[in-house]
Amino acid sequence: MPRTEHTINDALAELLRGTRRAWRDGQVVTSEDTGQLRDTSGRPDILVIEPNVCPVVIETEVFPATTVEAEALSRLGVQMRTTGRRILSSIAVRLPDRLRKKYGDALQKDLASAVDLEMALIAGSGAVGATRWPTSGWMVGTVADLSLLTQSASVPPDVIDEAAPNPSRRD
Repeated sequence: MPRTEHTINDALAELLRGTRRAWRDGQVVTSEDTGQLRDTSGRPDILVIEPNVCPVVIETEVFPATTVEAEALSRLGVQMRTTGRRILSSIAVRLPDRLRKKYGDALQKDLASAVDLEMALIAGSGAVGATRWPTSGWMVGTVADLSLLTQSASVPPDVIDEAAPNPSRRD
């Protein structure tokens, strides 16, 4: 019987928790958690809610993953139910099809050693005007690469632009 996306997301979230000390608390990186988003019954595949930075959603789908980008884009601008913080970054991840055939420890080991996760960062305050990096194609990497991308996405370009002094502005 093939593994469901939910099972793969749980395994991926567990591996991500091990990549950063601040994420080891089980409440920072969650998978398939309902009730986190305001005004929607949507359930992000993986949600990273680290204190003092913006929450980041990771949407996953097994290859060919035809809707993963649309799902990631739909998360932008959504508010967290408890804090009201907005999601300004979302990562679309295409997972290799072979993961559907893995079970338990074999799934964890395959994910931990995978070098073919395909990722794209989507950032913005909503679907309109959002940016995608890379602009076309996919970054290919590991769980560690996904962790680093997620960490950098927690302070999205819009937040940096708002905080940076603008020499042309005279306040």
